[in-house]
Amino acid sequence: MDLVRFGKQWEINTREDYDKAMEALEGADFCARMCDDYATERREREEVARQMAEVVRTAKQKGLI
Repeated sequence: MDLVRFGKQWEINTREDYDKAMEALEGADFCARMCDDYATERREREEVARQMAEVVRTAKQKGLI
C-alpha cells in the first residue's frame, strides 16, 4: 500500500492495468483512512475517488469492463 499520488494519470490499456490501478487506489484509500488529520484524510480520499472514477471511465471507453 502506498499513499495517494495527487494528479496521477493512470494508463489503462488492458484488464490487468485496470485491476492493478484499482488495487493500488484501494490501498491508497485505506492509508488515507488511517490518517490522524481529518482534513488530510478528506483531501486524499477525494483524490482517490477522482482517480478511481477516471480509471473506470477509461476502462469502460476501451470496453475492458
